Amino acid sequence: MQTDVTSNGSQQPVRPSDRQIIEVLSIHYQVHEGMIIKWVSELDLREAGERMIAGLKQNLSKKQG
Repeated sequence: MQTDVTSNGSQQPVRPSDRQIIEVLSIHYQVHEGMIIKWVSELDLREAGERMIAGLKQNLSKKQG
């Protein structure tokens, strides 16, 4: 995985290209790239975002408690 160094010296992963993401998922799930595009277009990003926020809140409360 490639990383970039940020201004504070930490490393952040470099986002892969759309093509790379689709290709990796296609290989992993052994389906045509068109199926991956269909699945990705059907993602419920609102629900995923809510899960992510809930996880961040849980981690924050653990650090404070």
